[in-house]
Amino acid sequence: RTRLVLSAEAGVGKSSLLSSVARALQATESLVLFWDLREVRSADHEGHLAHWLEINTAFQEALTTAAQLSPGGLIILADQYDSVITTQVPRLIRDVARETQAQITWVVATRASSQPERDARKSMVAEGWEHLELHRLSFEAASSALRSLGIEEPASDLVEACRTPVHLAAVRALTPEERQDP
Repeated sequence: RTRLVLSAEAGVGKSSLLSSVARALQATESLVLFWDLREVRSADHEGHLAHWLEINTAFQEALTTAAQLSPGGLIILADQYDSVITTQVPRLIRDVARETQAQITWVVATRASSQPERDARKSMVAEGWEHLELHRLSFEAASSALRSLGIEEPASDLVEACRTPVHLAAVRALTPEERQDP
C-alpha cells in the first residue's frame, strides 16, 4: 500500500483533486475515507486528539479489518494537513499510517509554503512516504488548453486564472456555448 504526501501552494487545487479522487474511487471496490483535518485542529494535545479520534488499538484494528474486507482496500484521503501542522495530529497520523501501511493507502494533502509545512513534508518523505508536488500551469499551457476547448483568443485574465488547474477544470465543465459568452 502507498503513503503519499501531495503538496502545492494554496489555491493550486489539492482539495479539489482529493475530492475528485474520492468521487472516482466510489465507483470502485475500494472503501474511501475523506478526512478534512480542519475538523481536528482544536486538538491541542495527544490525549485530547486520541479521545476525539478514538485512536487506539481498537481503532487501528477497525481500519485494518475494513481494509481487509473491502476488495479494493481502504484508502484514506486526508486534506488540509497544513491546518494541523503545529499540533500533535501530524505525528499521530504518521504513527497510525506506519502501523497500518500494509493494509491501507494514505494520501495526505498539504501546502508547502511555510518552513513548518516543508519540514513536515521532509519528515514524511524520510519515513518512506512518496511525494508528489503540484504546480500551477505555465501561461502558455493554460492558453493552449483554453484554445483546445474552443476559446480561440482567450483574454489574459482568463488564462492567468486557468493556470490553476481547478479553474481550468471549471471552464472545461462549461458547455461550448457558455465558454463563448463574454
